[in-house]
Amino acid sequence: MIFFPYAKYLNAVMATEQAAGTLIASEAFADRIGIPQDKRVYWRGGAFAVEDPWNFSERPSFDRAPAMKTCHTTALSNAGLDLEEIDLFDFYSCFPIAISMACESLGLDQTDSRGLSITGGLPYAGGPGSSYSFHSLATAVERLQAGAAKNAMVTGNGWYLTKHSASVLSLEPNSETPTAAANDDFRAPSSGEPVMLDKAPEGNATVETYTIGHGRDGSPEKGLIVGRLDSTNARFLATAPSDASLLADLETRELIGTKGNVAMRDGKAIFEPA
Repeated sequence: MIFFPYAKYLNAVMATEQAAGTLIASEAFADRIGIPQDKRVYWRGGAFAVEDPWNFSERPSFDRAPAMKTCHTTALSNAGLDLEEIDLFDFYSCFPIAISMACESLGLDQTDSRGLSITGGLPYAGGPGSSYSFHSLATAVERLQAGAAKNAMVTGNGWYLTKHSASVLSLEPNSETPTAAANDDFRAPSSGEPVMLDKAPEGNATVETYTIGHGRDGSPEKGLIVGRLDSTNARFLATAPSDASLLADLETRELIGTKGNVAMRDGKAIFEPA
């Protein structure tokens, strides 16, 4: 276990000894250098959008990513294709939640026979820093060139599921001029008013979400709590008491929705579940 509920093989792995390459050219240049027609892969369209509010601590909900849905559905629309016409997917997979939310945004079953990754994702394929998605694009090009599929969709995200991108590649060019815009300023409709963050919380509170960090020996070391004050509904960020037995116990039950008390101690917010 790394940070509960994510075990080691569910975490992104950054590998530096990797490289990928793709030649991007105009149709005229491809003609001039003799690229066979059956080896040409076209960018049919895509989209890019960011969450609003930007800061994760201000978001009204942690189980929704409205900009991701805007991005992915707009990419398909810009490409002039329906979800059923996509043969290959590579959803950016730094952690399981990224794939789960991508499927939810598209209404795609996670057991879809087409699969959700053509590389294995960051936990298995790894990635050279910020360039993982380029490996996905290069792999998609190879699969399409080999005749394994006709259309592929590759997505990416950054920060705390904050920035989203999607590209649709195809053996056939778009009959319209491709675009990558979800809207003029790349922002999806706001998910709601930013939530106020109380930096010195005190009082009865309720857990919104949480995680528990583990040391190299596998034992729990730190509990990180995000919650709301019952009195003001303001959000707070806190840690759980650093008691190993308590932290181990917290992993045996669902904390979301749990009541408790948060208080400032030596300049730090500490949450104790009831």
